[in-house]
Amino acid sequence: MPRGHVTNADFKQRYVWWESLVMLRKLAVAAIVTFAGAHTSAGVQLLVVMCVLALAVAAQAICMPYHHLYTNILEQAAIIVIIFNIYLSLYFESGITDTGEIVVSVIVLAVNISMVLVFIYYIVEAYWYSVLFDTGLGAMDNEKRQKMSAAEVGLGSGQAPRGPSALIHTFTAGTAQT
Repeated sequence: MPRGHVTNADFKQRYVWWESLVMLRKLAVAAIVTFAGAHTSAGVQLLVVMCVLALAVAAQAICMPYHHLYTNILEQAAIIVIIFNIYLSLYFESGITDTGEIVVSVIVLAVNISMVLVFIYYIVEAYWYSVLFDTGLGAMDNEKRQKMSAAEVGLGSGQAPRGPSALIHTFTAGTAQT
């Protein structure tokens, strides 16, 4: 990559600057936590951070800067989960009972595990579609693809697949020999 070149990742052409906005959001959160710490309580800091994140979700929803809808939705969901975590952490400031702390902790854990599972699902789905399009099978309808044998797909023809499908070829070839 040339020096000074900034990648625009998955951003639409008119939003190539969006990553800079994300960095400014992170800087704002760090500044709030750092500089407001001596003058305000942790609860007030967290509420101000929640406002910054709420603005970020609104901007994300209005602009939709990524090419793919799922990427926009995942970004929004991630910020909302962070807001939710901050909101629930305010309960620890309020002096709830031990049972309440356990309940809030379980809710936070469940929400975060759910979000991780959603991200894993979309990563696997994106990988699967890249394999389909890499092998040329993405252009076929699902019914025709399901009726094809391994030889028809090209896994048994001696040609080595390239890209992500090479991993599947390696796995299938290894299991076919045993």
